[in-house]
Amino acid sequence: MISIIFGILLLATFSLGQQCNQAKIINVRTWTSENSKLNIETAYIIQFKAQCQNNARNVPFYGEIDGKFLVSSADATGETYEISWSEPIKKARSGEIKVRIFDEEGYGAFRKAQRSGDFSKIKELHTVTLYHQGSYKGPSIQIEFLVTILFGVIFYFAKSSINKIQN
Repeated sequence: MISIIFGILLLATFSLGQQCNQAKIINVRTWTSENSKLNIETAYIIQFKAQCQNNARNVPFYGEIDGKFLVSSADATGETYEISWSEPIKKARSGEIKVRIFDEEGYGAFRKAQRSGDFSKIKELHTVTLYHQGSYKGPSIQIEFLVTILFGVIFYFAKSSINKIQN
């Protein structure tokens, strides 16, 4: 009886667990938030489609950034994936950010390599270069300050002219 239950559980595990064979990453798009006046964190988003030889869908992909891994999420169709994260604006980096994308097998190999220290055999599916130009913090001098200075200069010249006419 126990062997029958174990066999059913094993069969369910194999039928539910899909892997993307010979995955090809296509249609990569990236976005970042850029306005620090409206946001307290900078958001980074990478969206891509994965073509699997075995037409697998909703399989996990992993994005690696500086040794940290982020798992992907899939849309309702299971074909479009997204990897996203956010950082506080003060710590958010700008410029090119390289994100390596791995499948389940590559992720496992990378974790194993982290323990052994041998990264020579690790191969990612795709490397995405995300460019963030930095967050817009507004003008360096506020308009109200400029208007106040301009008003002060006009007032000074007007007062000086009045004093010259009265003398």
